[in-house]
Amino acid sequence: MTLGGSANPELIENVYTTIGTTMSDSPCWVVMSVGGNFPTKELTEFSPNVFCFRWLPGWAAIQNSSAIVFHGGHTTMMETLIAGIPAVVIPSHSEQESNGRRLEACSAAVVISPSQDRERMQLVHDTWSYGEFTSWIVPEFSPDPEELKKSIDKIIKDSAYQKGAQSLKNSALHYGGAKASVELIKEIVT
Repeated sequence: MTLGGSANPELIENVYTTIGTTMSDSPCWVVMSVGGNFPTKELTEFSPNVFCFRWLPGWAAIQNSSAIVFHGGHTTMMETLIAGIPAVVIPSHSEQESNGRRLEACSAAVVISPSQDRERMQLVHDTWSYGEFTSWIVPEFSPDPEELKKSIDKIIKDSAYQKGAQSLKNSALHYGGAKASVELIKEIVT
């Protein structure tokens, strides 16, 4: 489970505390990566099946998982897709929700959306190194524990999610990955 290394510390605390508490009685091993913005000592006292780390090699963790719970960020979404692993997506802004909804439409994910609580959403205008952007965000969100547990159980036990994730993997592999991308770029620029 990951919410990205640059996520809001309050969001990380809310979501990870909910996940750690909810999954403490699960037969699954739960591995959480919190990034550098959150003190890991806050999250290490759940139960023997819940492990919390500041950083994990994402690709290795994803490949060795039965399911991924993440925020819907592009990098983790693509790694999840290439690994053929179903996901639960807990977005904190509109781009992440859009990514999650695309996976959900392919039966490869379930989205637990904070956007249903419109009064808590904020429209943010900001700039970054690539220019200006506008996004809807939810500054604080804790998924409903029952909905979270049901969603995780669903993507692990319902074979339709395994098949959806594998179908996306097969489609992505058809394109040839980074090597084919480099060749296509060379073709375009020369």
